[in-house]
Amino acid sequence: MEYNSKDPIHITAPLPLMILSNIDRVQALLNAELITEADLKPNWKEELDNLQLKGVSWLYHFSPKCNLTSILQYGLMSRTYASACGITINQCGGNQLSHYLSDKFGYEDLIHLCFCTDHPMMFRVVQETKQPLVLFAIDPIVIAFKGTQLTDQNAASNAHQSIDSLGSMPNEVIAATKQHYVSRSSGIFGYHQAEVMVKQYIPPFFISAYKEVEIPVPIGTLLSMSSSASDTSTAIATSTVSTEAKQTEVVD
Repeated sequence: MEYNSKDPIHITAPLPLMILSNIDRVQALLNAELITEADLKPNWKEELDNLQLKGVSWLYHFSPKCNLTSILQYGLMSRTYASACGITINQCGGNQLSHYLSDKFGYEDLIHLCFCTDHPMMFRVVQETKQPLVLFAIDPIVIAFKGTQLTDQNAASNAHQSIDSLGSMPNEVIAATKQHYVSRSSGIFGYHQAEVMVKQYIPPFFISAYKEVEIPVPIGTLLSMSSSASDTSTAIATSTVSTEAKQTEVVD
C-alpha cells in the first residue's frame, strides 16, 4: 500500500498466498474450495493477465474506522445483499445522494472498489462521519469474479462509461488512477476515480492488508473535491470516535 501514514500496515492475508501469481492464487482458492469455477467469469484467466499488463497490483476500499472489526470478520457486502441478510448498517461508505445515484444506474448490489489510494470521496467520508478512515488493500483477483463491473470514472457520475473488462479499460484511465491528489480542474479528475464493482460479497480472505490513514488537506485538494453544493471552507473533522461497529460494512 502506498498511502503515507504514521500507523503501521496490518497484513491480513497469509504470506504464502500473497507471493503466488494471480492465476496461482485463484487456483489455490479453487483447490481449497473457497471459491468455485461458477464464481468466475468465463474469461477469468484473461482478466488476471490484464492485471499484470495494466500494472494493477491492488484494488482499494476505504471505510470509517468504526467498521474495521466487522469488515475483518465478515468481509464486504453490497447494500442490497446486506439488507437481504437482515444486516443493519451503522455507517455506509457514502451518503444519500451517492446511494440514489448508485441505485439509478443499477449498481445497488455491487461493492465499489477503486484503483487509487487518494480517492476524493475519502475526504467526504471523513467530513460526514467525523471518524478516522481505514484503507483496505483488496486482492485484485476479485476482478475475475462473475458479475464484476468496471467504470472509467466514479460510478455515481453521469459522465461515466461502463467497461466490459480490464483489458478494455483505456490506458489513459489507468494512468490517471496512478496520479496523486488530482485537482478537480484537471482533465483526468474523473478518470482518477475509475472503479471496479464486485457483485454482492467479498469474503474477508480477499482483504490483504489495511491501515488507518491520515487525510492531509492542502487547500487545493479540499477545493478540488468539493461540489458546488458543499462549503469549501469546512475543515475536515479529526474526531477519534472509537465505537466498534458490529455490522458488515457496505459500500455505496
